Amino acid sequence: MRLDWNRRQVRIQLVVAAAAFAIGGVQVTVTAHAGALGTSAGLFVAALACGGVLGSFLYGGLRLPGTGPAQLTVALALYGGCVLALGLGPAALLTVALLVVIGFVNGPADAIETVLVGEYASAASRAQAFAFLVASNWVGFAAGSFVTGVVVQHASTAAGALTAGAAALCAA
Repeated sequence: MRLDWNRRQVRIQLVVAAAAFAIGGVQVTVTAHAGALGTSAGLFVAALACGGVLGSFLYGGLRLPGTGPAQLTVALALYGGCVLALGLGPAALLTVALLVVIGFVNGPADAIETVLVGEYASAASRAQAFAFLVASNWVGFAAGSFVTGVVVQHASTAAGALTAGAAALCAA
Protein backbone atom coordinates (compact mmCIF):
# COMPACT_ATOMS: atom_id res chain seq x y z
CA MET A 1 0.00 0.00 0.00
CA ARG A 2 1.52 3.27 -1.10
CA LEU A 3 0.79 6.43 0.85
CA ASP A 4 0.20 9.30 -1.53
CA TRP A 5 -0.21 12.03 1.07
CA ASN A 6 0.81 15.60 1.53
CA ARG A 7 1.33 17.52 4.78
CA ARG A 8 -2.30 18.67 4.88
CA GLN A 9 -3.52 15.06 4.73
CA VAL A 10 -1.24 14.02 7.57
CA ARG A 11 -2.24 17.05 9.61
CA ILE A 12 -5.99 16.48 9.20
CA GLN A 13 -5.59 12.82 10.19
CA LEU A 14 -3.81 13.94 13.38
CA VAL A 15 -6.59 16.45 14.05
CA VAL A 16 -9.19 13.70 13.60
CA ALA A 17 -7.32 11.47 16.07
CA ALA A 18 -6.98 14.26 18.66
CA ALA A 19 -10.64 15.26 18.35
CA ALA A 20 -11.70 11.62 18.69
CA PHE A 21 -9.41 11.29 21.73
CA ALA A 22 -11.35 14.17 23.24
CA ILE A 23 -14.79 12.66 22.57
CA GLY A 24 -13.69 9.31 24.03
CA GLY A 25 -12.45 11.18 27.07
CA VAL A 26 -15.66 13.15 27.38
CA GLN A 27 -17.76 10.00 27.40
CA VAL A 28 -15.63 8.38 30.11
CA THR A 29 -15.52 11.55 32.19
CA VAL A 30 -19.26 12.23 32.08
CA THR A 31 -20.05 8.61 32.87
CA ALA A 32 -17.91 8.89 36.01
CA HIS A 33 -19.42 12.30 36.77
CA ALA A 34 -22.93 10.85 36.46
CA GLY A 35 -22.00 8.19 38.99
CA ALA A 36 -20.74 10.86 41.40
CA LEU A 37 -23.99 12.81 40.97
CA GLY A 38 -26.20 9.72 41.20
CA THR A 39 -27.58 10.56 37.74
CA SER A 40 -28.03 8.42 34.64
CA ALA A 41 -24.93 8.30 32.46
CA GLY A 42 -27.29 7.52 29.58
CA LEU A 43 -28.87 10.95 29.98
CA PHE A 44 -25.46 12.59 29.61
CA VAL A 45 -24.42 10.54 26.58
CA ALA A 46 -27.85 11.15 24.99
CA ALA A 47 -27.44 14.91 25.50
CA LEU A 48 -24.09 14.75 23.70
CA ALA A 49 -25.63 12.80 20.81
CA CYS A 50 -28.66 15.10 20.53
CA GLY A 51 -26.38 18.13 20.36
CA GLY A 52 -24.36 16.40 17.63
CA VAL A 53 -27.45 15.72 15.55
CA LEU A 54 -28.74 19.29 15.93
CA GLY A 55 -25.37 20.86 15.18
CA SER A 56 -24.79 18.65 12.16
CA PHE A 57 -28.16 19.42 10.60
CA LEU A 58 -27.83 23.14 11.27
CA TYR A 59 -24.28 23.25 9.92
CA GLY A 60 -25.34 21.34 6.82
CA GLY A 61 -28.00 23.94 6.08
CA LEU A 62 -25.89 27.06 6.61
CA ARG A 63 -23.28 28.84 4.55
CA LEU A 64 -20.85 30.07 7.17
CA PRO A 65 -18.02 32.48 6.45
CA GLY A 66 -14.44 31.29 6.43
CA THR A 67 -12.58 28.32 5.09
CA GLY A 68 -13.05 24.75 6.25
CA PRO A 69 -9.85 24.80 8.33
CA ALA A 70 -10.90 28.07 10.00
CA GLN A 71 -14.38 26.73 10.76
CA LEU A 72 -12.85 23.52 12.15
CA THR A 73 -10.49 25.49 14.38
CA VAL A 74 -13.36 27.54 15.82
CA ALA A 75 -15.55 24.46 16.37
CA LEU A 76 -12.77 22.54 18.12
CA ALA A 77 -11.80 25.53 20.27
CA LEU A 78 -15.43 25.93 21.42
CA TYR A 79 -15.61 22.21 21.98
CA GLY A 80 -12.44 22.22 24.07
CA GLY A 81 -13.61 25.16 26.17
CA CYS A 82 -16.91 23.47 26.98
CA VAL A 83 -15.11 20.23 27.87
CA LEU A 84 -12.86 22.15 30.23
CA ALA A 85 -15.99 23.59 31.87
CA LEU A 86 -17.06 20.02 32.64
CA GLY A 87 -14.01 19.87 34.89
CA LEU A 88 -15.73 22.21 37.30
CA GLY A 89 -18.07 19.36 38.18
CA PRO A 90 -21.33 21.14 37.40
CA ALA A 91 -24.72 19.93 38.56
CA ALA A 92 -26.64 17.54 36.32
CA LEU A 93 -28.68 20.17 34.45
CA LEU A 94 -25.63 22.28 33.61
CA THR A 95 -23.73 19.14 32.59
CA VAL A 96 -26.56 18.24 30.21
CA ALA A 97 -26.48 21.77 28.74
CA LEU A 98 -22.69 21.66 28.29
CA LEU A 99 -22.93 18.25 26.62
CA VAL A 100 -25.56 19.51 24.18
CA VAL A 101 -23.23 22.39 23.25
CA ILE A 102 -20.23 20.03 22.98
CA GLY A 103 -22.20 17.78 20.63
CA PHE A 104 -23.52 20.82 18.78
CA VAL A 105 -20.00 21.90 17.79
CA ASN A 106 -18.55 18.38 17.54
CA GLY A 107 -21.06 17.28 14.88
CA PRO A 108 -20.03 20.02 12.45
CA ALA A 109 -16.36 19.42 13.31
CA ASP A 110 -16.76 15.79 12.22
CA ALA A 111 -18.39 16.90 8.97
CA ILE A 112 -15.65 19.44 8.24
CA GLU A 113 -12.93 16.87 8.97
CA THR A 114 -14.50 14.49 6.47
CA VAL A 115 -14.71 17.16 3.77
CA LEU A 116 -11.10 18.20 4.34
CA VAL A 117 -9.85 14.61 4.17
CA GLY A 118 -11.51 14.33 0.76
CA GLU A 119 -10.21 17.70 -0.43
CA TYR A 120 -6.64 17.01 0.66
CA ALA A 121 -6.43 13.57 -0.96
CA SER A 122 -5.64 12.96 -4.59
CA ALA A 123 -8.28 11.13 -6.59
CA ALA A 124 -6.09 8.02 -6.59
CA SER A 125 -5.73 7.96 -2.80
CA ARG A 126 -9.17 9.21 -1.72
CA ALA A 127 -10.51 5.79 -0.65
CA GLN A 128 -7.32 5.16 1.30
CA ALA A 129 -7.60 8.59 2.95
CA PHE A 130 -11.16 7.90 4.05
CA ALA A 131 -10.13 4.48 5.39
CA PHE A 132 -7.44 6.20 7.42
CA LEU A 133 -10.03 8.75 8.58
CA VAL A 134 -12.08 5.94 10.09
CA ALA A 135 -8.96 4.35 11.60
CA SER A 136 -7.75 7.69 13.01
CA ASN A 137 -11.16 8.25 14.53
CA TRP A 138 -11.27 4.85 16.25
CA VAL A 139 -7.65 4.95 17.40
CA GLY A 140 -8.21 8.41 18.89
CA PHE A 141 -11.48 7.36 20.53
CA ALA A 142 -9.92 4.24 22.05
CA ALA A 143 -6.84 6.12 23.27
CA GLY A 144 -8.97 8.91 24.74
CA SER A 145 -11.28 6.48 26.48
CA PHE A 146 -8.37 4.51 27.93
CA VAL A 147 -6.15 7.42 28.98
CA THR A 148 -9.01 9.45 30.42
CA GLY A 149 -10.32 6.37 32.21
CA VAL A 150 -6.95 5.94 33.91
CA VAL A 151 -6.85 9.64 34.80
CA VAL A 152 -10.38 9.56 36.24
CA GLN A 153 -9.64 6.39 38.19
CA HIS A 154 -6.40 7.67 39.69
CA ALA A 155 -7.17 11.38 39.97
CA SER A 156 -10.67 12.80 39.43
CA THR A 157 -13.36 13.56 36.89
CA ALA A 158 -12.03 17.12 36.81
CA ALA A 159 -8.64 15.80 35.70
CA GLY A 160 -10.41 13.63 33.11
CA ALA A 161 -12.20 16.67 31.71
CA LEU A 162 -8.91 18.57 31.63
CA THR A 163 -7.31 15.71 29.68
CA ALA A 164 -10.17 15.54 27.15
CA GLY A 165 -10.38 19.34 26.86
CA ALA A 166 -6.64 19.62 26.27
CA ALA A 167 -6.92 17.09 23.42
CA ALA A 168 -9.72 19.11 21.79
CA LEU A 169 -7.70 22.31 22.10
CA CYS A 170 -4.64 20.56 20.63
CA ALA A 171 -6.84 19.46 17.73
CA ALA A 172 -7.92 23.09 17.26
